[in-house]
Amino acid sequence: LLAGGLLGRQALFTDWRNAPAELHATLSANGYVLSENAAVRSVSTARISDIAVFDLSPSRLTLAEVKTTRRSGRDVVAMHYRGRRGCRVTVVAIEAQPNDPGPLPTRNDGLSVQWSVGATHFYLLAGGMDKDRFDAIVSYAQAESRRLDGSETLRLAMSTTTEKAQPCV
Repeated sequence: LLAGGLLGRQALFTDWRNAPAELHATLSANGYVLSENAAVRSVSTARISDIAVFDLSPSRLTLAEVKTTRRSGRDVVAMHYRGRRGCRVTVVAIEAQPNDPGPLPTRNDGLSVQWSVGATHFYLLAGGMDKDRFDAIVSYAQAESRRLDGSETLRLAMSTTTEKAQPCV
């Protein structure tokens, strides 16, 4: 019984940790008609309150879809962005719990990073993107999630880095 209980707990644990990569893969496989006026500013959830939707337009990325779900009893919000030349970026916010181990890596074939703010784990995943461009997007998203001053400087850096970056593949 103890082994079965541990395996059951491990399956629940694995499920939410795999959510970022699974959502990124699913959303990246979808086809979208990109709109320039994605006016969503925040997403409300039951337990992790309002999640700010990041404006990645300085990096020539448009919000294509927002998906809310629950995994292993946790609120999950996925914000998927697309670029006109094939760039795909997904930001996933997952409800944190006090006993979560850290760091919490994600399983993704492309670029990925994880950070936590309060009761929320954030994951940013990208495929086929220039590393410098990815790093600029991460710096901006982390500052925005922490509501730090200086995000305008980071927005400018994101735009400048995008202009110099290689096209997505």
